Amino acid sequence: MFGKHLVVRDGRRAVVRYDGRVVDVLDVGRHRLVGRAWRRSVEVLDLRQQLLARRAGATALLTPLVGAEVAHLGIGVAEVSVRDVSLPGELRRALLATATATQEGQAALERARGEVAATRALANAARTLAESPALLQLRTVQEAARSGSTVVLHVGES
Repeated sequence: MFGKHLVVRDGRRAVVRYDGRVVDVLDVGRHRLVGRAWRRSVEVLDLRQQLLARRAGATALLTPLVGAEVAHLGIGVAEVSVRDVSLPGELRRALLATATATQEGQAALERARGEVAATRALANAARTLAESPALLQLRTVQEAARSGSTVVLHVGES
């Protein structure tokens, strides 16, 4: 398809793929293509504006027409995505450290939320026991009975 060099003319861009993955987008100029030619494909895109004429709702590519409604259309970028990126080791380590720090921060936040909820539950229990001292005695008996201890209750006045 192309040799070792590619010349990209004005108003065009070239998309270079290796094994189907986009590896580069070439601007105007002469470029040296590296790598094995059988694994490489190059697609040249024409970004120049095209002259379109509209007649009765139909649109067609035409040479300039006299008296026709004319619109200039170009190629716009609708979406850009990055795939199959190979990062240098230092950048990869920095990104991994950032992701790890973010996850550790989220875990610490969840632990703190749990501790606040437990403290709030203890405060509510203390308030309830302060309002009703008989509940404290009942709760003490329940805990002692659960552990298998012998419970001796003194009932009445003596």
